[in-house]
Amino acid sequence: MHPLLQTHTTFTALHTDNMSSNSNQITEGTYTIKNVSTGTVMDLYDGLAAEGTQIQGFKGHGGDNQKWHLKYTGNGHSLTLQNVKSGTYLSFSAIKNSTRVVGSRTARNIVLVSSKNGYVMETAEKREYVLDLKESNPANETPVIIYNDNNTDNQKWHFIPA
Repeated sequence: MHPLLQTHTTFTALHTDNMSSNSNQITEGTYTIKNVSTGTVMDLYDGLAAEGTQIQGFKGHGGDNQKWHLKYTGNGHSLTLQNVKSGTYLSFSAIKNSTRVVGSRTARNIVLVSSKNGYVMETAEKREYVLDLKESNPANETPVIIYNDNNTDNQKWHFIPA
């Protein structure tokens, strides 16, 4: 394992809906990230390392392209997600509605916010925008996009230790 990934830092995610602080601790580590609405997981298309490879919802199969290293940046609650198979980071080219989330050599920071049903992943630069499984579609290869936070379950995610 890479030495930088061996640190075990725990941060308490920002929380809403009056959750207790014990229920919302996420430790740096490797996770499968499951959408609350559909049950599909965040998947890097074929685990490709090519710049701009789509991040999508897909039925869970346990492959390394569906596992993500969560690492806090040291800047507040900001974190990055790095795909286990490709080594690329979760990223996006703009912070506006319907921008596709992709794999990239350049990481973009996100902030976890706990809610009653899971975690919302806000863009660190514009907190009103979040990661969204497009149209709550359970089909394989449904894009993960950036969208205004509208408090729906397709914008909420469970972090399952991998």
